[in-house]
Amino acid sequence: MLIMFHSSTSNSDRGDQLGLILADEKPPSGLLARFGYWLSIVVFAAGIFSALLVDSLGPVTPIKLRGEEARAEIKLRRDARVIDGSMARLIEHDLRMKSRIRRMVIGPYAWMLYRWMGHVKEGVILGDDGWLFLRNRVEVLVGEPDEAIALAVANVAALERRLGALGFEIYVLPVPRKCAVHADKLPARIDARPELDRLLIESLKQYGTPTADVMDTFMAELSEPAYHSLGSHWDDPAELAAAEAFARLAGIYVEPEERRSRIDSTPSPVDYVDTDLLEFAGVYFDPKIPESARRTVHVARLNVEGAEGQDLHLAKEIGEIVVLGTSFTAQRRFPHYLSHYCDQWVWSGAKAGGRVDWVVAEFITQPEARKGMRKIFLEIPNHFLLGHTVHSVSSGVFGVVAPPTVISVRDISPSEYSVAVGEILEVGPGGAVLVAVEGGKIAHAGDGTLAIRLRGETTADLKIHSTGGGTWTLPTTWPANQKEVVLPLISAGTATGRIVLRVVPSDPSAGPTQVRLDAAEVVSEMRHTGSLTQALSEPTRSEAGWQATVLFDGEGVKVGDLAVLHVHLTGAEGLSGAVRLEVRANEASSPGLSAEFSGLDQADLIAVGLGPLRGQKVTAVSLVGSGSPPGDLAGALTLIPDLGSGPDLY
Repeated sequence: MLIMFHSSTSNSDRGDQLGLILADEKPPSGLLARFGYWLSIVVFAAGIFSALLVDSLGPVTPIKLRGEEARAEIKLRRDARVIDGSMARLIEHDLRMKSRIRRMVIGPYAWMLYRWMGHVKEGVILGDDGWLFLRNRVEVLVGEPDEAIALAVANVAALERRLGALGFEIYVLPVPRKCAVHADKLPARIDARPELDRLLIESLKQYGTPTADVMDTFMAELSEPAYHSLGSHWDDPAELAAAEAFARLAGIYVEPEERRSRIDSTPSPVDYVDTDLLEFAGVYFDPKIPESARRTVHVARLNVEGAEGQDLHLAKEIGEIVVLGTSFTAQRRFPHYLSHYCDQWVWSGAKAGGRVDWVVAEFITQPEARKGMRKIFLEIPNHFLLGHTVHSVSSGVFGVVAPPTVISVRDISPSEYSVAVGEILEVGPGGAVLVAVEGGKIAHAGDGTLAIRLRGETTADLKIHSTGGGTWTLPTTWPANQKEVVLPLISAGTATGRIVLRVVPSDPSAGPTQVRLDAAEVVSEMRHTGSLTQALSEPTRSEAGWQATVLFDGEGVKVGDLAVLHVHLTGAEGLSGAVRLEVRANEASSPGLSAEFSGLDQADLIAVGLGPLRGQKVTAVSLVGSGSPPGDLAGALTLIPDLGSGPDLY
């Protein structure tokens, strides 16, 4: 309530115009009025001091914060000052975290607002029939849709490439957002843009990433809703459908009559109902969860002699399949369902409350735990891919733990370092630029095909970030005990812009960190056992301008899942406008893959992933440009058909 005092006529008139409540000019008079006045003050003060006493003598255990929230709390305590009001914010924070009275009152109060007034906290959206949605998964998009999706596809492709370098087959399940599957339950004023989920899934498939598409199944073919109305995760029927889709995608689906397990279905008990969004909205209890909120529970049980009816447990058994993911596949039945459909043991490495990069990092840093495993089923929620791609999907430990067997394709000149070779750079809390490669020197497809390898030494862990020119690297930490680190290049499509590598101490409070850079080079982001190099033909005139081509003998070169094409150019200074790289396969008249590069007047390298052409035979590769043929243009083309391909390239 806002109260305005009559300090002047203009002030009172303005308050009246605003519709504010004006205070009485006269102080309270009379015995009864004075009694009421002081009683209000005493009751108010007693309530405050009683609450403080209860909270001081019996505080509740505060919620354990992690990650960014934990770091924010440390900063809040470190910077608290009385003079600027930050101490008051700290006191308010402690009250919110430790107050017993607040913890007792807030739940029932939030429940009344939700049940009787249709009101929930700002982070939650209340839809039709009591459905709840997380706002940050509805309003998830960061930047332009096309760029966000292209960047997501590039990140997943780079992740697939690095895990493939360790010898794994990767199968990806992009989990559709709840608001995309059940958009009809959202308020009419809110558009969750479900087409983004479809476009993301289709883009992953089009690139060539093995992708399980469950969007249509979730929306139309399930006996019950894919998601619970009061929860943020999928329900059993959706998990079953996703597990079956994964098994079919990997070619390990086993027909029902040949399986050693079965699925038993029973109505769920009330305590099984997923209500995490109620809790997120501050409603910590709801005595009237409707009967309609119950769902069917599906349990995988053994169906073999001697173990009839026993639940299918997987934790102690390790086979060749591992599930990595988030809370959608952790502490739930998904690995059991996958084991049921493929009739073999499945190991679950998913973590509830963790990001995808943390989960993958933990897995690849334990070589003994992953021994014998071949297939990785990677579950990634679409809200990660659409909203937090660059810093969430791919883990920095790849730069150290899983460096690829590489082809060195270009040394970065010492003139492009920010420090002289062998000299010590002191890095403070604000960070420092380590390497800056000017635009036009490197052209790449943005899917991790190319990487930058740094050699040197650092006295403490450093975080490496990349900026500029639309090119990023997978977020990487350079540990103090490592002599080199590899950073895959990521972008939303082909990129030729400036690449800047900036280093920041992992622990800014530990003081300045010293780093010495000995060498930097561009490397191929994959392991290989065979390659084929041929010279580019002399440019000739064509109807649109000019063309330079490489023709492969016979039926062509068969490419696999992680094929890559390197084009080395010299004499490119005379190029004008964009240059298009066209790859023809299976003797087709039109290109099977086309990528356009601009700013190649200084470039000496193009790298393109050939994932979309997997299984086909490349017969010709051409560079096509406009204008007159560049007289000094020359180059060579190196085709690496596949990860693990043998010397027999044809």
